[in-house]
Amino acid sequence: MTDFNRPLRSPLAIAQRPPRQTKYAAPPEVLWYSRCPVPTPLGMAVRMGWLEQEFRRDIIRLQAVPDDLEYNASVSYEEHHLYGSFRQGNNTAALWAKAWGADTLLVGLNWLDEAQLLLVREDSAIQSLADLAGKKLALPVSMRRIDAARASTMRGFTNILALAGVAESAVQFVDIEFAAIIGREFDEPVSAGYARLAEALQTGRVDAIFVKGAKGVELAAQPGFRQLYDLRQHPDPLVRANNSAPRPITVDAALWREHPQLVLRFLNRVLQVDDFARAHPDATAEYVAEESRSTVHWVRQAYGDDLHLKQNISLDPIALSALSHYKDFLFSRGFIPANFDLDHWVEPLPLRILQAERERRVATQLAAQRQTPSYQDAVASLW
Repeated sequence: MTDFNRPLRSPLAIAQRPPRQTKYAAPPEVLWYSRCPVPTPLGMAVRMGWLEQEFRRDIIRLQAVPDDLEYNASVSYEEHHLYGSFRQGNNTAALWAKAWGADTLLVGLNWLDEAQLLLVREDSAIQSLADLAGKKLALPVSMRRIDAARASTMRGFTNILALAGVAESAVQFVDIEFAAIIGREFDEPVSAGYARLAEALQTGRVDAIFVKGAKGVELAAQPGFRQLYDLRQHPDPLVRANNSAPRPITVDAALWREHPQLVLRFLNRVLQVDDFARAHPDATAEYVAEESRSTVHWVRQAYGDDLHLKQNISLDPIALSALSHYKDFLFSRGFIPANFDLDHWVEPLPLRILQAERERRVATQLAAQRQTPSYQDAVASLW
């Protein structure tokens, strides 16, 4: 299904691959970060300038990994091989990089459910999921090594068909060229792909398409389209797990081994987004709209009015199980070159350290408040 243009590695080969040896005496001059144009706490921390502020006194530069850099840096968006690099975004690329053999660690997850919509034509005879039997379903296809859009769509369709009791062999998948804009420059359009999917649906080339996020909700509201189902509403997180849920934050393992304080400081700033978001719901929606290249209206439709309550980073067991479930799906369909044990990828220590420090700080603040005389106590003491 996917041409990786390289020999595939077995899980055993990945497990036996020795860690990259880097022996850097001094901290790196640059900390690299990659993110997708999707809502992530990392993206919000970048937009608010927190990461740049954190490392300014160290004379450490924060640098995004756009596609227009020299090859060795830009390809790290997929392979995550740069020393001193972090990534948070859709999970297919992170899983692909680890399966390829990247020396990375999974240090946190964010789960913000987004709309996952099955759309048909407004005048379609399809009225229920069972009616998909015998129909043509659009599968986007690109020339990239990591075809995240195709993986996400295949995952959405297979889950929907399973819910309907319709066998995959009972439908016809039709390839639709998906010209996704993958560049990290945020003044570019998010994608030309949905336009081509929409055209294929409108012209009758296919009978149903799968779209997601703010752009998907916006398309569903256009005349001529009808939403048949939203996977976001399903109660089982394993069913909702897809390319965008959960979104992992990964770090170059060598940086954690050699300069763990830099990882802790970086991750701490990302964790602070949760506190900010809870106190500023409107500002959070605006940041997410900017990050998603959309509007606040469509963002709230796609992610819910409580999106400001879902900007936390954790290693929740349910989220880890869902990510592992999606990883197995990607391997079974040929989207990643090998399978691996997710438990061996997870490094829980950074979050444990930061959470313990947070609890200590909160306890100290509460103790100080108890020791500070109240206004009434101060007045009473004068008498």
